Amino acid sequence: TECFASTSFLARTPGAKTRCSGGGATTLSMGITLYGSQGSRSPLVNWGAYEMGVSLKMGDLSQNPHPFGQIPCLVDEDEGATVFESGAILNYIHTKAETGDSKERMGAILSWISWANASLDPICFLETPDGKVYDT
Repeated sequence: TECFASTSFLARTPGAKTRCSGGGATTLSMGITLYGSQGSRSPLVNWGAYEMGVSLKMGDLSQNPHPFGQIPCLVDEDEGATVFESGAILNYIHTKAETGDSKERMGAILSWISWANASLDPICFLETPDGKVYDT
């Protein structure tokens, strides 16, 4: 059985689990909307969701529910959850994907997400003088 994660980074990571049922792949296509743009940290969320097999639809920025109007912001209609800040969204997506990861692996993944947001963010996402992110 070929699973949707077979070509992703996750599938090539030692100890990674894929989700298969019957003769085909199981995708997690919940009602999840991401409010974001290319010139923000949203591409990190798109990439993370892709790696976890979570389908996202892009939302109309004029409807963005972020309390301060910033992006990215994610809404999971199935759970009634609104999540903002890229690291929090990546953690939410990982939890939502139910990978079956061990506590040890889950701890490592959450640590790397936090490290990347704190350490790589200033390198990868340069801000303009008015606080916006240069094109990514």
